[in-house]
Amino acid sequence: MTLAVRIFKLAEPRIAAEWQTTNRMNLESVLAVFQGMAEGYANELPLLAVNSFVPGECGKSEKEETGARRLVAAFLYWLISRHHLSYGRSSQLSEKIKQFNAGELSASELLQGEFSDCILDADVEAGILGFCRDYLASSAGGLAADYHELFVENTNLRSFLDVAESSGNFETISLLIDERFRAFLDNEEDWATERPARARPSAARFHSFEDWAVALRTFKDLAETPAGRYKTRVRRYWALIDAAKERPNREVTQELVQTYLKISDLSVQESVWRILRSFPWPLVFGAILENIEELKRSTDWTPSLVDIFDAELPDGVLDAMIRELRKSPLCKRTAYLEALESARINGSVHATCLLNNFYRAEGVVNG
Repeated sequence: MTLAVRIFKLAEPRIAAEWQTTNRMNLESVLAVFQGMAEGYANELPLLAVNSFVPGECGKSEKEETGARRLVAAFLYWLISRHHLSYGRSSQLSEKIKQFNAGELSASELLQGEFSDCILDADVEAGILGFCRDYLASSAGGLAADYHELFVENTNLRSFLDVAESSGNFETISLLIDERFRAFLDNEEDWATERPARARPSAARFHSFEDWAVALRTFKDLAETPAGRYKTRVRRYWALIDAAKERPNREVTQELVQTYLKISDLSVQESVWRILRSFPWPLVFGAILENIEELKRSTDWTPSLVDIFDAELPDGVLDAMIRELRKSPLCKRTAYLEALESARINGSVHATCLLNNFYRAEGVVNG
């Protein structure tokens, strides 16, 4: 149901009272009731809503809507079971809450039927609104992250949409929310950090380039990993990348640059970017130039990659880059220059300097 339907349902008792008092339906009075309630909700965005986790009305499937409703219902379960609904909502829903506590009504059914799939500030006890807003907004240790960590990570589920609704699951996450709430009240700075804590694996051992490269290439399908295994695989990928940081040679640099052909997620590639930045510039520049055509065809990363260098490199370094560009095959040189142009448009100081020097060397004015 939409928020408009919810407003109608909330207005219904007032309209009924008007009828019982006057024994007639005054249209102006009815409209005044609706207008007053609509104005009350106009500036109040939902604290948490099912539609926040699924596409628009035209694109969502029944599975997506049901799965998203279970996620929001988990938080409603915590609010009800810990007596954190506002007094007004608790009083209004007293009979429904009795059914809920008796196991006759699920949290999802209650959320859909009585809350129109959204939880508002007015539904929540005023004293915990600050916590609710911060917890629901947190990307590291908020509701969505906790739900994923508890019920999806290290399972074969494709996504949070496949998590089953059960009082056991909802009580499990409620206990974690209890823990976060206590830490929030105690002003602990790390109250919203990721939990349960899953330590990042220690760096993998680099026995030989061949073994390391074979292991690295097994992550080419990382983007297709089921949600239940994704975060674990990302951590293992990072550990493998970290193993290369003490091996700045041509083979390793080539392999690291080629990861961008398979993995385009910026957050996942943060370790690759950091290590390439620490490698000697001739290795990185040579690896990017060597793979620039395929990179340009396969990924949108090329402008970012050619901008991996410091903004103001010494003239000697720029001159050396220009010499390498000028003697490279035309197809590679063209692809690299086009990537630099894109980076310059995006505000890259390095790209601007290198292009200006290159065109000057070529005798081109305002290249």
